[in-house]
Amino acid sequence: MPLRRNDSSITEIYDRFWERECKGVLASFPSNEKHWPLSEDDVMKQLSAFAEKYSEKKVFVGKIDIDDKKDKIVLAITCDEWMNDRIVFTIATKNACGIFYVTGRADNTNHLFPDNPPYTFNCNIEQTLKNLEAFIKKFPKKREQIMNRQNARDKENKLLDMAEKSIETIVPQMMASTNYEWNLFCAETRYLLSIKMKKHKMIQIALTPKNFANKIPRILSTISQIENLLKEISFSVDIKSYGSNIKWRKGSGKVK
Repeated sequence: MPLRRNDSSITEIYDRFWERECKGVLASFPSNEKHWPLSEDDVMKQLSAFAEKYSEKKVFVGKIDIDDKKDKIVLAITCDEWMNDRIVFTIATKNACGIFYVTGRADNTNHLFPDNPPYTFNCNIEQTLKNLEAFIKKFPKKREQIMNRQNARDKENKLLDMAEKSIETIVPQMMASTNYEWNLFCAETRYLLSIKMKKHKMIQIALTPKNFANKIPRILSTISQIENLLKEISFSVDIKSYGSNIKWRKGSGKVK
């Protein structure tokens, strides 16, 4: 079984990134304040005024029919014409429901609206537009970050390819030169090298893509040291990794 790869598509990477970055853009009034139904003319006036600030961008403000047959007012801003990145803000004035999208295109792959876009009820349009303005100012830097995500994923997977080939080639060759009985097992994110000791004991060495290069040359000396230590111990001992669920005592101190 191979090491677990990052198989996320560019669309999935986009979705996760923008889902996090879009949090907090949509604003709503406190739950004990109700401000609907909103005036359609007032909403159009606010969105149109906002769009005028970004005359250098491709801006659309208008009404469209959504699948549920209800008219919704839309503000759409194309932030990068070549990449076709767009910010879309929609609002239905009848229930003051605001929905926020970020869409884009990368490597000729269309990135459609996310399945579960951020939304809010009792929408505070004035505050939302302030948040959206701040978001737009940061957008070029954020877009650069998202474009680097795919490169980071590819580099990560290349490291896994190198780790698999090295571990599965070098470790068997090394262990074949010894008299130990051993087993090498892939456990999703790491390899576990088990070495059989006497008296039904075994030791396990974890090899990960980040540490295998340093650990492999020291495996045999580590095995030898542990084997000699076990010979000197007169009672049963197990050495294991531990997590955060153990309450430790220091000396005679209280459990913490």
